[in-house]
Order: sequence, then C-alpha cells, then structure tokens
Amino acid sequence: MRKSLQTVAFTALAAVSLASGAFAQSRNVPLTLWEHGLMISDDGSQSCFGRVPPTYYDVIGAGAWYHFSIDLTTVLPNPVYIEYIEIGGDGWDFEGYWDNVSLQIDGRERISGGDLSTIKGWEQIGSGQGSFLYEEASPGGTPGGASHYMRTRSGADGGGAFLRQYIRACIANPTGMTLSGDVYLVRQTLSNPGWWCCVYGCAPDHGEYPGEIRVAYSGKCPARGRGSRVSG
Repeated sequence: MRKSLQTVAFTALAAVSLASGAFAQSRNVPLTLWEHGLMISDDGSQSCFGRVPPTYYDVIGAGAWYHFSIDLTTVLPNPVYIEYIEIGGDGWDFEGYWDNVSLQIDGRERISGGDLSTIKGWEQIGSGQGSFLYEEASPGGTPGGASHYMRTRSGADGGGAFLRQYIRACIANPTGMTLSGDVYLVRQTLSNPGWWCCVYGCAPDHGEYPGEIRVAYSGKCPARGRGSRVSG
C-alpha cells in the first residue's frame, strides 16, 4: 500500500548554516562535518580542471536506486562522538529520494525511523534562497515509503535541503561504524560539484551534490551535565 504524503514547503528559509570544517555549536563541542555526494552527471567543468579527482562523490545517473555504504572508521579520524547525520542534497535546484538509512555502531542500530516510512523524528533543514519540499513518497508509485526532497527557484544560489537526526553518541574504540542508505536521484541543475569544490578541493565537506549524506562528529565527548543526551 502506498504511504500517505506529508508535505512541508517553505520559501527563503535559512534554518542552519552549512559551513564547512569544524564549527562551534550549543553543546560546546567542536564538530567536523563529513559528507559524501551522489550526482547524476559531472561535466568536469569545475572538478578543479583535473587537479582533484572525484574522491568524495559518485556519479550514479538518474531514475534508479543506488545503495551507498561505508565504514566510517576508515574515513573519519578519531570518531569519538557522533552528533547527527543528515540526508538530502544541495547545489542549485535538485530532486531526489533517500530510503533505508542506517548507522550501525558495533552492530547496534543508532538511527530511528531509517526506513523513512515517515519523516517524523527527522528535523527539516533548509538553507539558501528558493522553495523547499519534504514529503513521504515513493518514486514511480513503488510500494513503501521514502523521503522525497526537492529544491526549486534557487536562482543559482548555493544551499541545501536536508533531513537531520541527532545521534549524540559517545563511542569508545568502535570496531565498526557502517553508514548506509539507498538514494534515487531525479534531477540536478548544477552540472558539477560546484565552485567551492574547485577552489578549495573536493574535500569531505566542500561539494554540492543532489544526493548527499553527512555526519557531524568530534574527537571528544561533551561533558556530562544536566540535560545531557549523550548515550553510551
């Protein structure tokens, strides 16, 4: 049975700063943002003119599901604390779906509602100008639920549309941290990873992709205190 739709659209809302690298936040822990991008196509015009290979993104085409999986212990230096994960996309206008998102830390699932049959429990994050859409749907009328996201009328302005879930987990010497999900891309108007990627290099936080998965992490845990939601 096809899931009912829940749509949230808003215009010109900058709910969060998507700055690269380490940044401060309310829990007084310096966080670093890691990302991996998925693209329909890359014309090579801003891939730093061949100087920087596309290490941090994959070109997967449009109109088909693609399964992404990675062991974060192989790409994150000293991942002692995971603050949140985000799924969505950024970079001018774009449209796509995410489904079956999972974060397994030492065999324990840390994401709630990763099947995306509902987007309740996921915070909606939009930045840059334009209109943003978030809803529960499935491409092509296929059964089950997925997260459908879209950005329109961006005016060639950088920004993104993401669903965020807070993990807030301290991890002691993890042996495995598998992050995975299924992505289905519909369209993109930016034909490359963006000028930021070209100027600063396609680092783990410098690209613009219609499909993107992000992890905010730190090399230390927040101090425990009243109201702390840090999990063991």
